[in-house]
Amino acid sequence: MATKKKTSDQALRQVLEVQPRKGDLRKAEIIKQVVECIGDIGIEETSFESVGKRLKIRRSHVAYYFKDRQDMLMLAVRYIYSVWQQYTVFKIDAISNQADLPLVQAHALIDLAKEYPSHVKVQMWLYYACVHNTELREFLVNAREMGRERMAAILEKQGHKDRESNIRVAMFAQAFVMGTIFEVFSTYGSQYKSRLEILREPLVDQIRHLISEQA
Repeated sequence: MATKKKTSDQALRQVLEVQPRKGDLRKAEIIKQVVECIGDIGIEETSFESVGKRLKIRRSHVAYYFKDRQDMLMLAVRYIYSVWQQYTVFKIDAISNQADLPLVQAHALIDLAKEYPSHVKVQMWLYYACVHNTELREFLVNAREMGRERMAAILEKQGHKDRESNIRVAMFAQAFVMGTIFEVFSTYGSQYKSRLEILREPLVDQIRHLISEQA
């Protein structure tokens, strides 16, 4: 839990792009509540007013920190992906068994989905919104490419020298894990934690099989 708290704080600093001052700390708290608001009541009902109610502050005190509602939602999305990226990197750095490195991202994503269900719900909205919103689509494409490049680099260090094949494996692994997470959340509701644990090892085995086929 302490690790995730530290990751969350680092992610907020990255999103705010400054060392936190008093006003920045308020903005950080608002961004976190935007995420929770989307998770609890949905994107359509998330507004300056609904976020303000959660924090017991006025609508104007929320709106002060953002250009408009879209800016507020974009910062919430950036915050989530920063949390997930930093936690994944932490898990990669902490692993002792180098043979398991290519599987770390899958485990990290499942851990994060269990710990931060509101983050998953925002990401599910993001995938839908990308169909029509160019800014969000460019952000998501870049975020996914970053994850693929990370896994491809790990595979290369382990002796898999075909970059195109490494990227392809990373792409399928990414799709397996996030697709499964979305499926669990949209199908099993409050049972998401137990269902993700049931599916963890089959998912990891699929990725392991993809990698072994490449060898």
